[in-house]
Amino acid sequence: MQFKTKIILLVSIAVLGGAFFVSAAEDSGGGGGGESSYARIHISESSKNIIVGQEIFIQANIKAGDESTYLSGCKINFGDGEELTNFCQHLKPGQICTKNVSHSYDSPRDYTVKVSCGSYSTASGGAMIKDEEIVKVSAKPILDPSVDEDFNPLEANTLDGIVKSLTGLAFSILSGLAVIFVMIGGFYILTAGGSPDQLKKGKKIILFTIIGFSVVMAATGIRALIYKILEIDL
Repeated sequence: MQFKTKIILLVSIAVLGGAFFVSAAEDSGGGGGGESSYARIHISESSKNIIVGQEIFIQANIKAGDESTYLSGCKINFGDGEELTNFCQHLKPGQICTKNVSHSYDSPRDYTVKVSCGSYSTASGGAMIKDEEIVKVSAKPILDPSVDEDFNPLEANTLDGIVKSLTGLAFSILSGLAVIFVMIGGFYILTAGGSPDQLKKGKKIILFTIIGFSVVMAATGIRALIYKILEIDL
């Protein structure tokens, strides 16, 4: 075989082999690893059908591609005008990030919960990766205490909620009693008619009422302080 023929044959084999390598790389997810990047959202089946005010738990799973792909600007859109941003920032190739968050809705309808991230590959440029789920929110059922055995007059299902309801109810009752006792003390004073005993009795009722209500107010302030320290919403 002549030398020139051998050169032509070797060049042809090299070109064909290079074309095959590029094609195989593209088919297996080459070109910057962008195809292996993902932004996925997971909501449990029990959280996809809820009532107004009930919390849902959302998990976002983010991954940057294995090669030359960077993710940033990740956010979760809850579908009601609220968003969670600035998480899983500046993910480098191969990095994985998970974000767990809870959310509740104020009105009944279907909401589209979306997760999205900006993706940039040095090979293929910028793109957006995203995923979404539908959450169906129903109105609160109207409870009838005469037929519903689970009727809860406190409208609370957690220990924190029960404590809030009970303390609020107690404060309302004690406030009302304080007003009544002040009126009774004032009545004794107004009708004393020069009687020192009745005048003294009226003053004592008013004084002890003020002291008692001051103790209640102080207890309320202490409760608010404890809630603030524990970062519990009042």
